[in-house]
Amino acid sequence: MKREDPLQLESVWHGICLQFSTLNAKELSNSLYEQTLDKIEDTGPHSFSAVLQFSINQDETETLETLRTEVFKKTLTLFTGQSYSVEYKEVKLPFCDIVAAEATEFCLVISEQARIRCFVLYDFDFRLSRIILLRECREEAIKLRTDKERRLAIEEYCGHWTGQGVWRKLTKPDHEEVAIHSDVRILWDGETAIRKSICIRNLSSEESATQDNRDSSDFKSERWLYLRDNSQNAVTSYGSLVNEFMVTFSVDLEQNVLFLLPFDCFVQAPNFLHADHAFHFEFGCMIKSGCRKRLSRIYSRRGFPVSGMLALEQLSY
Repeated sequence: MKREDPLQLESVWHGICLQFSTLNAKELSNSLYEQTLDKIEDTGPHSFSAVLQFSINQDETETLETLRTEVFKKTLTLFTGQSYSVEYKEVKLPFCDIVAAEATEFCLVISEQARIRCFVLYDFDFRLSRIILLRECREEAIKLRTDKERRLAIEEYCGHWTGQGVWRKLTKPDHEEVAIHSDVRILWDGETAIRKSICIRNLSSEESATQDNRDSSDFKSERWLYLRDNSQNAVTSYGSLVNEFMVTFSVDLEQNVLFLLPFDCFVQAPNFLHADHAFHFEFGCMIKSGCRKRLSRIYSRRGFPVSGMLALEQLSY
């Protein structure tokens, strides 16, 4: 179901999902150009983002290198019409331990005000990779960050998509546990490892959080999942599988805010996402029992970038 964007966040980010059935450099380049041309007419290239999905096998490293050197550079030239520099590096994104995915991060510097971030995710188990292109309009992002009323309106809007969203202002940011489901809680432990430790814990009905006195060094166990944040800004964003429940969440350390949304909101979200340099919020989700097994497996194995995660109108696999 398509939703409106009453807060006009598309001026900050714009996300598009483009799918391909070929890795042939010429065909892929032409297809990307054709699909992209119509998409950017209304928004302009300065707010363009895209997700490219394509099949890849373990022995197709030569084709992948062609994608890097030919398709990536030439295609972007087609719809930006500007000169730019490109850098890429192999990175290990800080997913939780169960995610087996390598990534290459591209950074295209269009100008001092405009950049494109790109993550190529490899997951050979699923024979699927994605390219995520994130184009940031920095002027709009800064404007959004300083607009307190608009930020509060965003929180209000997102929290009422289905009436199930959880927006929580932490009253004790040093140590507070927040229930997001009858069986799943998030423990925010800012005192022992600020910007480093957030845990998702499954509680049995007879247990309470106060009965467990383990510190952050003990979180990584069967009962605790210790997640790391290697980003250099104040936002923490993860996707993780906990006892078959899929949860993604983020924490704004500057404002001590937890923001979560159920899975329905994630797949039906408007075509925008948060900006790293603007207001920090993210889409949280919990998969309903009817589709839990299939989707939790797919998402937990593929993983997500640590920040700048696309919120797509529709996901189809």
